[in-house]
Amino acid sequence: MKESSKTNVKYGMLQGMYWMAQCTMLQFAVMLYNSRGYDKFSIGIASMLLALTNVLAQPLWGVLCDRRPKIKKLFMTGLLIAMGASLILPFSEDSMVLTVFAMMVIGFMYQPLAQVVDAWIIRMNANGYHINYAVVRSFGSMGYALTAAFYGILLDTFGMWLMTPSFIFCCLIFCFVVLKTKEPVAVIAKKKSEAKEGEESFSDILKKLVRNKQYLILIGTFMLMTTGMNAGHTFMSVKLTELGGGNLEYGLVMTIMSGCEMCFLLLMSKYGSRFRPAALMAIGYCSIIVKMLLIGIANSVPMIMLAHIFHGPAYGIMLGAVVMYIQQVVDHRSLFTAQTGYGACMGLGSILGSFLGGAISSAVGVDNMIFVMVSLPVASFLIMAGNNLFLRRYERMPLAPAGGINENNSVGETMSVGEPATKLDMRKEREPEEISLCE
Repeated sequence: MKESSKTNVKYGMLQGMYWMAQCTMLQFAVMLYNSRGYDKFSIGIASMLLALTNVLAQPLWGVLCDRRPKIKKLFMTGLLIAMGASLILPFSEDSMVLTVFAMMVIGFMYQPLAQVVDAWIIRMNANGYHINYAVVRSFGSMGYALTAAFYGILLDTFGMWLMTPSFIFCCLIFCFVVLKTKEPVAVIAKKKSEAKEGEESFSDILKKLVRNKQYLILIGTFMLMTTGMNAGHTFMSVKLTELGGGNLEYGLVMTIMSGCEMCFLLLMSKYGSRFRPAALMAIGYCSIIVKMLLIGIANSVPMIMLAHIFHGPAYGIMLGAVVMYIQQVVDHRSLFTAQTGYGACMGLGSILGSFLGGAISSAVGVDNMIFVMVSLPVASFLIMAGNNLFLRRYERMPLAPAGGINENNSVGETMSVGEPATKLDMRKEREPEEISLCE
């Protein structure tokens, strides 16, 4: 398999520009709603609708990308429409409906690109490359951290109108990076060859994923965790404002969060392969629990900042572990659908978290809401920890070396727990004699 620092940097730039642009618009959405005077319940509804667009968009993006050898045109289309929708925001200050509509269009076109970039990397790895996901994703955390560090100050100084030009500026650079990122000829040829052999329909892919117990455990626990975490994160900004913080403090919180995430991603690049993905996911869920509890008891802005240190071992570990998990248990022809399906479940968790967070916090306050919603990450931790124990016990069984956990969680010869499905597929097929980074 090929690996080069140049390839890692190219795909790292994709991650970096995605998260820089995301930070300038979607991450500060709640602060925008706050600045326009929306109450807690309205903020919850607006956040829920934004998350709903993500749920609806993810499967569509996944199917389209799984069917196309090249996906850059899809990227460009999504970015251009998102930029156009952002132009509505400066003129919608007096209209909540128009503001939420613009954010929904941006969300529909932009949010799924995160999972598309991830799946693009997985497709590359399935066809002869070895792109270090943890290193590549750390570019995203670094870009996000650098943007958040200064963006809050700019918004406090110049006002929330700056969101639109900042987002468009970052998206234009993102477009340039996408155009310069060339998918190798061999990868494109492999996808075209598979298409000629007969593509699986969306219903066939969906049936396979629904029967895949390990995949269902992953997305189910992640959805529960996201529901609780998103409720806490969405209204953390409300609590921050109530404690006297503003865009500057919010930006610093995001910087701490992303900086810690980047550190753990880099650690994952060196040591992540030594652990079972299920174990890493359980550790991530546990870190989310600690983070939420600290936010709940925080009585000052510095305490909220301190709580976000635990975002590092949470998302820094989980981001790499999710990719490893999917790569191990999902057929390589369904990678985009599986990856965006995971994103859709994450979006569904965001919908539930936003709605429940708004409803519960309106009734009993933000702190009590957080203490209620933390029960969901606790459930995710218990399920994933139990799954990890099952997998560890299974690996020690006499049949484990010869068989493995297949899509139905039964003994078979499809794959071993610690080995990506893509590697097994590659054994059966000749690797491309030459893989070029030129189209």
